[in-house]
Amino acid sequence: MTGISDFYNAQPGQFRHAFIVEVSPSGGKTKFSLKAAKSMIDAHLIDKVIWVVPRETIKDGFKDDAEDTGLKIDVRLDTSYNGMLRNFHGAVINYQSLDRFTARMELAAKARGMRILVVFDEIHHGRAGDFDGSEDDACSAAWAKAMGAVRQYACTVIGMTGTPVRADQERVPYLRYEKVSQMNAGAGTIGMALFVQPDFKFTYKDAIDCGVARKLIFRPQDPVVNFRYTVKDGSEREYDGKLSGVPRWLIDRAKKPLLSPDRGHINDMLKLASSENALDRKIGDDGAAILVVVGSTEDNGFNPLSHRRSHQEVVWRGRGHR
Repeated sequence: MTGISDFYNAQPGQFRHAFIVEVSPSGGKTKFSLKAAKSMIDAHLIDKVIWVVPRETIKDGFKDDAEDTGLKIDVRLDTSYNGMLRNFHGAVINYQSLDRFTARMELAAKARGMRILVVFDEIHHGRAGDFDGSEDDACSAAWAKAMGAVRQYACTVIGMTGTPVRADQERVPYLRYEKVSQMNAGAGTIGMALFVQPDFKFTYKDAIDCGVARKLIFRPQDPVVNFRYTVKDGSEREYDGKLSGVPRWLIDRAKKPLLSPDRGHINDMLKLASSENALDRKIGDDGAAILVVVGSTEDNGFNPLSHRRSHQEVVWRGRGHR
């Protein structure tokens, strides 16, 4: 409880600043937030907890871990919900629902006198200020506005992230920044960059040293891609060469042939990963595995990783050994 007055106040909105946790992926952010919530509930500092997550798929993980921690949380709230979570310690909602949910928080805090802890998972998804018109930036800016509005109803806020500084250098609500000079090795120049001041930090190196994470090994690939494209005068041209040579303005056009299972690039990458995996195990890392990251499937439900038997065989070799 040392220094808790910096992060907590029984009066909503009166805490000094959020508690920011910068932890490597798989470093235990979810467990930490659940244990912190349980400790604050047991100490009679808070009454309810609201976790805000970027994706629906994350909710079930919170529910499973909560049961191990001794908390009961609701992960199935819909937009028509108007209760006070009587049978739960808290709930998990997503960022896009936060704006609508603040009315429930206001009722709980102001009318019912409930003391609320708000936990922002992957807090870097919110960005303050204007946006350039893209859909992603518009969402981020809207989420940041809702995140800021939450402060007046919360007695304490926890922000969790593995990547606190956004690539676009835009600021995020609740994070405390400092500007430092940094060398750009590629350009050979020194410029100013933003850094976040976390209250607790557990880096990827720390995770490896403690045995909770493994080293990620990346093997650069530069396959040959072939595709046709249209230029300004309406004529068609063909690109046939290394991926590294594709002009920046044609990168989006190159993605389809690069990821198409018919071109074999995915198969080649998985085969290389399988070979590397087998070598790592042979030289002593029995727990080595292939990490396959699959995004959304196409509109027709097609998943490129299940296109051929060879894909499935390679993926199966890495299962259960992370």
